[in-house]
Amino acid sequence: MIPVTVEQAAEVLGVSPVGTGDTQIPITSLVTDSRTVSPGAMFVALRGERADGHDFVTGARANGAVAVLVSRPIDAGLSLVVPDPLEGLAALARDQVDRGRERGMRVLAVTGSQGKTSTKDVLAQILEPHGATVSPLGNLNNELGVPLTVARISPDTRFLIAEMGARGIGHIAYLCRIAPPDVSM
Repeated sequence: MIPVTVEQAAEVLGVSPVGTGDTQIPITSLVTDSRTVSPGAMFVALRGERADGHDFVTGARANGAVAVLVSRPIDAGLSLVVPDPLEGLAALARDQVDRGRERGMRVLAVTGSQGKTSTKDVLAQILEPHGATVSPLGNLNNELGVPLTVARISPDTRFLIAEMGARGIGHIAYLCRIAPPDVSM
């Protein structure tokens, strides 16, 4: 991730940080699984069918999360409270794409009904000798996977490959708003 401060992330989201802590501390990763939080991460508390990420905020903080992105206020530490943490994650990912573009990064989008994962894997192998390349791990190609892939870019990333899948009408357009492609296939 291209580091941004908690204050800068709050500005992107149009909110004010809630709670106590240093708003100038850099966020170095975006994480949705509290077990994978490392120091510098922002934990994104998503509500799923079987679990609510808000229940894991304490563990995320214990593992080094500098802030949490939540849909309701959480005691202790710094929180960014937004109506929908998934939409907040998308906005932070879009900001990362914009920051990467300022450094010359190009975005390549791969979509289609078959062969997306194989195509992005081959494309990553072709591009890597020409500059730092980030592509999805596995087939992270939905409204959660694309932002998490984007969050893996760094200040020196030259190419971002976004695999974009669709489960219905409007999904590709939504993903393109997160990572607008320079090249699509």
